[in-house]
Amino acid sequence: MQKITPKTKVYILIFLLAIIAFFYFSKTPTQKITISDMDYSDFLFKDSERLGLSPILPEVGLQTGLEKYPQLTWKTEIVKEESDRASIDIEYPQFNGGEIVQKLNKHIFNILNTIIEGDRGLLKKMLLTNPESFLSKIYLSSHYRVIGVSKGIVSLELVVTDFTGGGNGNHDTPYTINWDLKSDKLLTQDQIFCSEDYISIIAPITRKQLIDRLPEDFASSIFLPENRKIYNGIVKWIEDGTEPEYTNFDNLLLYNGGVVVVFDPYQVHSGSSGIVRTFIPQSAIPGLMCLTF
Repeated sequence: MQKITPKTKVYILIFLLAIIAFFYFSKTPTQKITISDMDYSDFLFKDSERLGLSPILPEVGLQTGLEKYPQLTWKTEIVKEESDRASIDIEYPQFNGGEIVQKLNKHIFNILNTIIEGDRGLLKKMLLTNPESFLSKIYLSSHYRVIGVSKGIVSLELVVTDFTGGGNGNHDTPYTINWDLKSDKLLTQDQIFCSEDYISIIAPITRKQLIDRLPEDFASSIFLPENRKIYNGIVKWIEDGTEPEYTNFDNLLLYNGGVVVVFDPYQVHSGSSGIVRTFIPQSAIPGLMCLTF
């Protein structure tokens, strides 16, 4: 009987492993990778430390300062849908308290439901015109964070990430909500600020803050002050995005006695920076806010 050499044994072992691998992977379904598999919230809210925000447990909530509703708590609702052409993974807060927060909960739901139904309608149109195209898909997700409660006003931010066949990968859109629990209504900018000309005051403040922090933002990249052409390009980007126009400042949050100004991606920075936020303390705008904290 011919003796099996060590080299032959290695070949036999490799052959057996190949057979085992074939049967294992043929019976194991391939996992579908979608946008919902990524923990994108870390990127969306990466500035929490800079803004001084601490994580808030929904079941613990926040004190409101209101006798009829002293503690604001909430739970995370989820809408999920997975198919070959759609990936929907929506997270949003629904506050506890029955009728006291019914309008607020409905307002949040309506924002997201309008986006979901809009994307579903868009997908139907895409499939009618380009049924075989790999671009005929939607990937929709949302994340949120509750910023805080000041004088009975809860401030929260929804960020919707929407991919609908476009070539650009960054489609994050912020939605800011400042809801007065006392009057049970959404506060607008003209109800937050006493002066109609508040834009001319906050615009130069935010512009200076964003320019001053450029060296810190790009300390380890090519966007250094020494590279004047690129640096000046970003400065020009900030200047254009902070022009004293109301559309440039339509996303605000009340927080810690001041306001957080929220800018869409590409408004004041390159798309890689995502959503940009900066905080203006009330001490920097004395007498401008109707709401004193």
